[in-house]
Amino acid sequence: LLATLATTWTTISHGLLSGYTAQAIPSLISENSNVHLSSDHISWISCIVPLAAVLAGPFSSPLCNLIGRRYTMMIMCIPLCGGWFMITYATNASMILVGRGVTGAASAIAIPAAYTYISEIACSRNRGFLGSILSIGWCFGLVLSYSLGSILRWNWLALASSMIPLIQFVVLWNGTSSPRWLVTRKRNEEAKESLAFFRGGWNKCVDCELKDMTHQFDNGDQKLTWRALKCSTSQVSVRQLSSA
Repeated sequence: LLATLATTWTTISHGLLSGYTAQAIPSLISENSNVHLSSDHISWISCIVPLAAVLAGPFSSPLCNLIGRRYTMMIMCIPLCGGWFMITYATNASMILVGRGVTGAASAIAIPAAYTYISEIACSRNRGFLGSILSIGWCFGLVLSYSLGSILRWNWLALASSMIPLIQFVVLWNGTSSPRWLVTRKRNEEAKESLAFFRGGWNKCVDCELKDMTHQFDNGDQKLTWRALKCSTSQVSVRQLSSA
């Protein structure tokens, strides 16, 4: 459950990203704003996130399989923080656009990694429940964006949003990679330690589950995982188009 909550920061961050424009634009176009925006700029600020997501989303699958789901989420925390910081200290429309594009691309890569990570660390009886927490995280991030946006200006809202990936990076640093990914890398001893970490200690079930994972990998089920991950990447790109 704790690992799921650590992963949920990914979708909370996406919720903040999705709700940002609705709350930020009124203060961006106010007379007190230090950034002067045209109607074209406002349109681009709203649509740049899904466009960046569609372009970046396909890179999630190979990155997740190369370095693992956990490290993919951790690495994406860096551009997420950087993008929000760029928006926070923006002095012109271009900086805001670049910041929004970077955060949109990073989010599109991180979200499939989050869903795959949860599916690989959860036991079968809890997988559906734990996966649903990620969707709740997105809703929470959206509500949080609207709540903070009602009292904060656009730059302070961006600064507050940057704290989420920063916290997630620290939390994930103290976690471990998914056992299934470790098995695909033939790092079975590390996979066993990872399973023990997620199952609350050593027991016979850990050995049985590891043996089952190894058997599935040896029989070619890793191809199914790759296909599922690519499908997840496509779905998040569509979701970005419809929600950001």
